[in-house]
Amino acid sequence: MVINTVLFTLPEKRKEIVYTGIYNDTNSPKEEKIVYSDPLDSLILTSGVSQKWYKRTTDKGKVSISLRLPSNNTLERYNKFVTNILRKLKVKEYSVEENRKNSVTISFKYRNNRSINISVDRNIKEKLHLEARVAIVIDDFGYQWRAKHVQGFLNFPVPITLSIIPGHSFSKRIALKAKKLKKDYIIHFPMEPKLGSIEKELIKLTDTTSISTIEYMLERAFLEIPGASGLNNHMGSKSTSEYDTMDRFFKVYKKYNKYFLDSYTASTSICREVCKRNKIPEKRRDIFIDNSNREEDIIKSFEMGIRRAERGEDVILIGHSKKESYETLLNLVKYKYSYIEYVTLEEMFN
Repeated sequence: MVINTVLFTLPEKRKEIVYTGIYNDTNSPKEEKIVYSDPLDSLILTSGVSQKWYKRTTDKGKVSISLRLPSNNTLERYNKFVTNILRKLKVKEYSVEENRKNSVTISFKYRNNRSINISVDRNIKEKLHLEARVAIVIDDFGYQWRAKHVQGFLNFPVPITLSIIPGHSFSKRIALKAKKLKKDYIIHFPMEPKLGSIEKELIKLTDTTSISTIEYMLERAFLEIPGASGLNNHMGSKSTSEYDTMDRFFKVYKKYNKYFLDSYTASTSICREVCKRNKIPEKRRDIFIDNSNREEDIIKSFEMGIRRAERGEDVILIGHSKKESYETLLNLVKYKYSYIEYVTLEEMFN
């Protein structure tokens, strides 16, 4: 049987230590740390592939990497995994060949016309992190401006979506700054909860809000947060469970041709049903990652989402604009889970 292999050459030059692997060279049988200047190598090695499938050899000054990609999913899913790497490398032309029922090879040219072949076979049983898409939505912007975590989220190193509450001191300023930085952002629309209160909110939805008032509030919200790609609910466990309330809201909202993210603050939410009737694109939040401010709790919730993404699911995580969330998320996306494909909410809907 042909073993799945990624075979390519790359410069011998090394700059710093970034990856630990098991190497089978005669001169380096032990675990060692090594860096490669080739982005292709870096991308594949940070994709969660088990180290035991990695082999390095040197021949006449050229380094060859042989990487076996064992199968734990469909060939279509592997195709997605590989083509995602190609997209990140900006490779526009490649070919896909189905060798037999359980095998596929993807070929392309890369850097100085080097030929790269990636073969995948479903007969080998081993876990592989597949293309994992995660959208991180950060709620509750608008209250602060100068805070370090607010500025940090505006300049976050991976794509995220900022959710801005209309009617607050810094709502428009944050929206305009996000737009300038080409960040994705949505309206965080206050809706009536079963517990708690939204009385202090200038823009809000309750069971007594009329259609004309909804029209006025949505118009005001989109004027204050221009360029918002969609909308999600702030609180709203009561409103989102009431068919009549949400039917009035969505009959107006559908005119904006935007998507709706159900923050899913109540398991009794009927938003999916009402959005479907009004032909509004809708998705639900999967996990709240910072119901607790403790670092270990945020990590635990985040990793629940990562495990789902590694199974090939699209995952939507919601956090909040606060110091603890910013610091913990920054470390997670930069170091421990850098191989995940982070996308904006707009990208996930598209």
